[in-house]
Amino acid sequence: MTNERALLAAVLSDPDCDATRLVYADALEESGDAERAQFIRSQVREGHALECMGDASVGQECPYRRGLCPNCEAAVRFGLPPQLAGENGYRFRRGFVYFIRAPLETLYGRETEDGIDGRGILPVVAASNPVAYVSVSNRWPRFVSDSLGSGWAWSFSSPVAGNRLPPLLRQRIAERYPHKINARGYLRFATREEIERALSDTLLEWAGQRQQPLEVSP
Repeated sequence: MTNERALLAAVLSDPDCDATRLVYADALEESGDAERAQFIRSQVREGHALECMGDASVGQECPYRRGLCPNCEAAVRFGLPPQLAGENGYRFRRGFVYFIRAPLETLYGRETEDGIDGRGILPVVAASNPVAYVSVSNRWPRFVSDSLGSGWAWSFSSPVAGNRLPPLLRQRIAERYPHKINARGYLRFATREEIERALSDTLLEWAGQRQQPLEVSP
C-alpha cells in the first residue's frame, strides 16, 4: 500500500480526525494534486471556524467550497461518478463527501436472479470518502397501523414502487435490525427518521463489503 493510500485508509477509519486529513492533503500535494489538497485544507479550516462560532451546520458562502451544488465541478475534478450530477446530490464536509442523495438504483444497482448487478456507485464513492449518510430519493416508507400497533415500514409487495425495497436489501435490514420485526414478521420502526437512517446504515454497510478503490484521473 502506498503512503497516499495508507493515509486515505486512516481518514476513512477515523473520520473525526482533522489532523489525518491534513497529512493526507500534504501527500496529495507532494504527488501533484495541489487543487485537491487545497480543497481539503480550506474546508478543514472553515469547519473549525464554524465550530468556533457555535454552529458547525452553517455552510460556507461558496457553493464550490461547500460542495452543495449538485452540478458542482468538484464532482468531476475529484473523480466522483457522474451519476451524482443533475437531480441527484452530494455534500462535502472537511474535504470529503459525507452525504449522498440519489435513486436506489444509482446507489445500489438492481437485484437479479444472480444477485446484484454491480452497477451501484455507493461502494466506489465510499471507498475514498467517509460517507456518513445516504438519502434514497425514490423510496418512501409508509406509515401503517394494525392490531399489533403502528409504525413506519418498507413494503415487500406494494403496488407503489416507491414503497418497495428489493428482497435482498430488505433482508439485510431485517438481519441488521431483528428487534424491529413484529409478531407477524414485518419490519416496523417508530419514526420515519429511524427507518430512513436504518436504510442508510444498511446501504453503507453493504458498500463497505463491496468497496472498490476510486481511481482519480490527474
